[in-house]
Amino acid sequence: AAERPVFVKDMCYYVVEQLAVDSGFLRRITSSFLIRDPRRAIASYLALDPGASAEETGYEAQWRVFEQVLALRGAVPLVLDADDLVRNPKAAVRTYCDALGLPFLEAALHWRAALPESWRFVAGWHGSLARSTGLGVGRQEPPPPDLDSHPRLRELVESQAPWYRRLRAFRVSVR
Repeated sequence: AAERPVFVKDMCYYVVEQLAVDSGFLRRITSSFLIRDPRRAIASYLALDPGASAEETGYEAQWRVFEQVLALRGAVPLVLDADDLVRNPKAAVRTYCDALGLPFLEAALHWRAALPESWRFVAGWHGSLARSTGLGVGRQEPPPPDLDSHPRLRELVESQAPWYRRLRAFRVSVR
């Protein structure tokens, strides 16, 4: 990281407690947040883990880390909405790179269909990624699920939507 940018992706749910006690780390890094409509994200999560808790969906944790970064850095961290990324991958990634002062590399929008070796232990969570060849390539986002026919999904979405809406209010405008 002393020589070039390093990208680390994690769910806030897994790191929120560690970040709460290590504010020095958050001061040294540039944080950004990818948010996703809870109707889609939670439906996807429940398909793999039907017993998932509200906490595990990560929305409140993401908001808590966002607030912590905002307080420590005094500036609003970048928030990118996954809907914008799916709708227009090139523009969304260019906006992301521009906001963070990174070079935009169009070639990074495409890759060989395969799961990285280091992700094999979580392969069940990344099946569509392993089959994909790029952002938006051959992908059509299905409509959000009907909450009326999924009581557990409705419960989780209703409890997490306020955290998502708070974050979404800060989302970057994709040109």
